[in-house]
Amino acid sequence: MESNLIVIKQLPVIEDQLVAVKQSIEERVNAALSLVCTEDTYKDIKKVRSELNKEYQELEKRRKEVKAQILKPYESFEGIYKECAGDLYAMADAQLKQKISEVEDGLRKQKEEDLAAYFAEHRAEVKIPDDFVTLEDSGIKVGLSDSKTALHKKADEFLDRIAGDLQVIETLESRDEVLTEYRDGYNLSAAMLKVESRHRAIEAERIRREEMQAKKAAEEAEKKAREEAEKAAAEAAAAEEAAWDAARGNANTPMERAPAEPAPAEAKAVSKMYTVLLRITTTKDGMNQLKDFMESANIAFERVKGE
Repeated sequence: MESNLIVIKQLPVIEDQLVAVKQSIEERVNAALSLVCTEDTYKDIKKVRSELNKEYQELEKRRKEVKAQILKPYESFEGIYKECAGDLYAMADAQLKQKISEVEDGLRKQKEEDLAAYFAEHRAEVKIPDDFVTLEDSGIKVGLSDSKTALHKKADEFLDRIAGDLQVIETLESRDEVLTEYRDGYNLSAAMLKVESRHRAIEAERIRREEMQAKKAAEEAEKKAREEAEKAAAEAAAAEEAAWDAARGNANTPMERAPAEPAPAEAKAVSKMYTVLLRITTTKDGMNQLKDFMESANIAFERVKGE
């Protein structure tokens, strides 16, 4: 391709007087900026600002006109360039890229098919079930620069590791759980750790539940014992009251009831002791019950033979 297809015969030439008037503009701008703005002078300053802006807008208008004049020939040239060369090259590049992609896709597909067949063959050799792991699970990517040998090696490493892990899993007590977790990522350490963590959580929950049940049973037993003690105390008090009522009705001499000794925590002083003579008529069982009650109530008594 010849290099003289595009030649600039003459650069744009712009004549301006900006350099010549730069000093004048700087003097006017500096003079305006040095003005003190007060209530008396702000109107004059506004007038100066308006004049400077007007001059600037006129220069900006002219600059844009010059730019348009400079760009117009280039834009015309750019249109011809695209039509005669740029678009043709772009079209050729797109079509060639498509043809190359078709060939590369075909080569990649051949390698993928070969790898899939080898993967299935080696999977059967190491006795891994077909539905347990697939080529997609291995994550092996097929590139145009990858040789069959390199791809087969990656498949061997992946499947051999899976086979070894499965042998280890078969020796575990919780192999079914580990195997289920293992299929999610094919990471033996992670699967075992997950199952172990689950077992610890289950055991902790079992212990917590048993402790709660034991605590509840202890509370219920304590409540039952307290209720039985209260019931026994009430029955003893009722029996004592009945015995004293009977004594009052059958005694030949006046007597007073000796109060039971109060509990140490409740007693504030030692109670006065009384001695009474009772004549009781009852059955043998009744006498035994009365004896048991009086002994449990710490009541001293002496048995006198009857007539």
